[in-house]
Amino acid sequence: MSKETKEDRIVRNIFDQVSEHLHEIKNLESNPNTKESDIERWAITVLKSCLGYSVTNGYSLTSQEQKGKMRPDIVVYKENQPIFVVEVKKLGFDLSKI
Repeated sequence: MSKETKEDRIVRNIFDQVSEHLHEIKNLESNPNTKESDIERWAITVLKSCLGYSVTNGYSLTSQEQKGKMRPDIVVYKENQPIFVVEVKKLGFDLSKI
């Protein structure tokens, strides 16, 4: 059998991380007591560990500390400039209210 290359190791690690996060979201989905904040924490870990939006890559993620109108749940910054937001809503939420 051939020796594992750096690329093989990276793919294996990404596969393991993604698989773990998929199991986590499945568990969150099946739990009736799951809150939006639980999903927000899950989304932040996916952004950091699976998609590379980490401090070492020059990104910062902020989550909404206080609930309020017209405030995004998660904001991703690069060099102190917002790049995109992630909004977490329960099913049935009227998106036209945003």
